Order: sequence, then C-alpha cells, then structure tokens
Amino acid sequence: GIEAVFQIVRQLIAAPHPEDPAGFVWEQDAMERAFVGLSQQQEQEISSLEGAACEAVIRQMVRGDPRFTALKGPALEKVSLNQASDALTPLLSPQRVEISISGDFSEDAVEEFAARYLGSLDKSPGRTDDKMLASKDAFGDLKSLPVEQRATVVSGADPEAIVESVELPAELLACPFVGPQGLQPGGEFLQHLNVKVPDSDARAIAHVAGTAPNRWGKMNDGTDLRDLLGLNVDMTPEDLEAARAHSMKESGAPSLAQLSEAARRAQPLWPAATLALVQEVLNRRLFSVVRERKQLTYDANFQLTAFDRLNGGWWLVTVTASPAKAPAALQACVDTLLDVKADPVSGYANSPLTNDNLRAAQRVLNNKHAAELNTNKYWTELMTGTQLPCVPAKAPGSGADCLRDWISTINAVTLADLSLALRALEIGPETMYTCIASSGSTNAADAPSADLHGHTMPSLMRR
Repeated sequence: GIEAVFQIVRQLIAAPHPEDPAGFVWEQDAMERAFVGLSQQQEQEISSLEGAACEAVIRQMVRGDPRFTALKGPALEKVSLNQASDALTPLLSPQRVEISISGDFSEDAVEEFAARYLGSLDKSPGRTDDKMLASKDAFGDLKSLPVEQRATVVSGADPEAIVESVELPAELLACPFVGPQGLQPGGEFLQHLNVKVPDSDARAIAHVAGTAPNRWGKMNDGTDLRDLLGLNVDMTPEDLEAARAHSMKESGAPSLAQLSEAARRAQPLWPAATLALVQEVLNRRLFSVVRERKQLTYDANFQLTAFDRLNGGWWLVTVTASPAKAPAALQACVDTLLDVKADPVSGYANSPLTNDNLRAAQRVLNNKHAAELNTNKYWTELMTGTQLPCVPAKAPGSGADCLRDWISTINAVTLADLSLALRALEIGPETMYTCIASSGSTNAADAPSADLHGHTMPSLMRR
C-alpha cells in the first residue's frame, strides 16, 4: 500500500549508512542487467520503422547531440558503476525530490508515513568528492565543455546551489534543437532524409519537424514568446498591476475575463494554453486535408514537445502511408502547414484558421481535461513541478494554476492568439526538416493496393 511506496522512495534517496542499512546500494550485477536491458531496448527502437524515422529527424535537429539521440552500445559499455553512481547520486538527494500523491487514501496516514520515512533523511547530504566541480565555478565553463559532459558537471555540483538557483545559465537550459538554415547538400546533417529499414512489409512513415518554444513560451535562447512577438511593449502600468494582482490571486483582483488583452497574454498559463490549442487545431486540419480530402493516409498528427525546464523545443508531424504514397503524403502535410501560417509581410494565409476551428479545439481540450481529472495519473502530472523552484512558472501563486485556471484560460484564447503562437513555430520551406522512412518495396507496381500503416509517435504534449 501507501506505506510500501514510502519505503521504496526512502530506499532510492537514502544513501547507505551504518544507521540506515536500507539505503540505496549500487550493485555490479544490477548494473550489468540494466546494460543488457537498455541495449536491447535501444536496438529495438532504432531498428523499427517508427524509431528509425524519429531518430533520423532528431539527430539532424540536434546536430548529433548524444543527449537526445539513441544510446549506442560502445558508449554504454564505457560507463562504469562508479561513474553511474557519481552522476545519479547527487540527483537523488532529498532536497531535489518532489513527491506528488493522488488517490484514495487517508491524509493523516500519508502525513505519518512522510514524517516517518522521509522526515528523518539528511536534508542536504550533497557530495564532497574533489573530482566533482562546484556549481558556481563549473557554470562559467559550460560553453567550452562537450555537450555530453555538461550534465555530469551539474549533477556533481553543490545540490544546495542548484536547487536554490532559479536562474541557471542559458547554456545549460537551452534545448539544442536548431533549424536547417545553413546546411549544405552532401554534408553530415541534411534538411531532408530518406531512410530505408530492412523489413519484408511494405510500409512508410514520414515526418515534418521544426523548432518551437517550450510549454511556458520560452524560446531556445531563453527569450519569452511575448517578447519575441512584441506583446509586452503594449503593457500600460495599469495592465501590469492588473496582471500581477490576478497572478498572485490577491483579494479583489480582476478575473481573467476582466483583464485587458495585453494583461491576459501576460499570464504565465497563456503560452501553454495557446500552444495546446495550436496543436489541436493543426491536428484536425492535417486530418481533414491529408486523410479526408486527399485520402493519402489513415493518420496524420501534429505534436509539440512539453518541456517545463528546458528552453525551446520542437514540433513534429507524423504521417503513415504506403511507400508509393509517402512522398505525396509528406508534401500534403508540408503544404497544409504552409497554407495555415500567415505570410510575415502581408499577413495573408492561403487557408487561415477560423473561429470554428478554435471553438472545436476548445471543446476537445475542455472535455479532455474534465475526463482526465478522474485519473490519478493526470492529477500527479498537473502537480509535478509545483513544489520545485526550478519551475517558477508552475509554482502556486504564479498565475499558472493548471487545476483552477486551465479551462478559463483555454476559453479566453482568441483567434488572434493562435496566429501569434503560429509565428513562434518555425514553419517555412527553409526552416523545416522532412524525412521519409520506408521498408519493403518502394515500387508502386509491387506495393499492395491497401495501405499498411504502422504506429504513430506518442503524444508529446498532454494538454
């Protein structure tokens, strides 16, 4: 039951000690089993049609950054038990742990278990190894370090300094996803890829991808979405005060409906709600055009990443088709996205979003939110990050109260908001990546008459 869960949590975050023999112990045979299991998992993922396609696109977007690509066997073999322990132990220190509980339980019992199993833990054990770098000294050298070493530097840094610091270096928080501008044909990284996967079944999957802000509207370089779009320049002193009062839930503060447009867009939850609606609207548009109108696929979807802490992210379109129809399905997805986004100069879009699109998307998100509130998993997802200072936008009192304000924020989003959010997505001939992965025969005459479809990428944005 609940007590057993607390016992397991304590074992994970308590360092071995003579007075606490139940603390976490690193064992070589467990390390070897983990290596075998992880190697098999990685091999299966990159050998599948879906995994190979996604891996190919991601590798181009991060320019080979190993933190975001599949682990290779030789790299795994180089990791020793001591290295794994040195990297992970600091991250398991109690002051870095947030616990969110949802379910049918006794509040008094949970408080008793929390006090018994977690309340007695050393608050800040940290690490004092000489080979571990202190955070303040290490942060200045991050730019000169290879990307694969940056996480090790921070994980071995002083836990107190990292936990208490809300503003970490941009190099550490920047998502390495970049656009294809400047890539040359024949180079190591390409804007368009064709991937062939050995398989007897004739299937194909295609991706279109580009960079985007994270859930809270932060771009790769840390710039706020609203600053990028020039929205904050219109804020009057009255707007600023109204936005602050509403965010802090002060007595007598104006409701969301009473805020001016500028003050409403200044709310921390506005980027998350607007981007979620953009995802839903583009999902429906792709489905309507590529499947129903052009009948090139049974499934086409648009997904956004949902990073809370990393700055920036990416969007990904996935479409499944037969190898013969894959190029046409890919081009249909590209054309649909280009038709939706307005020209930056004229402001004209070939097929602009409509109020009907917006209202339909709002109904879907409202219904989904209401239904998922009945699950413990969704509640814990909503609570995750609310106790951590490193996710300030989600802290209680910040205005990003997903439990209370999500529905009202969704319903307050306008068509103009969607157009603004679309401007923050890199959608253009020179800023998008494309990929087609296929298996079996690519000859139209040899392909079966019925489309054979694989699985689509899982959702990257819950709301």
